[in-house]
Amino acid sequence: MEIKSTEVYKNLPKEIYENEKLMLQGIIDCYFIEGDNIILIDYKTDYVESVFDIKEKYKIQVEYYSKVLEKITGMKVSEKYLYLFYNNSSVLI
Repeated sequence: MEIKSTEVYKNLPKEIYENEKLMLQGIIDCYFIEGDNIILIDYKTDYVESVFDIKEKYKIQVEYYSKVLEKITGMKVSEKYLYLFYNNSSVLI
């Protein structure tokens, strides 16, 4: 997915870098279609002390995955989860 450099690096002067793009790449672990919506799941192997911290750490990554799925499929991502292997649980983002 191509994104504006100023979207990632907020402190760049927009008048200079507004047309510069970055290529964002990653692998979506899991998604499935439920009715007219998509459910997105990203697997994590991190040791988790705080659910808040893990959500904050991966929030932007999951948001980009969501944008890509919506763009490719034309469907809405209605739910986004992190699946935590450390304690066999899921966290809604």
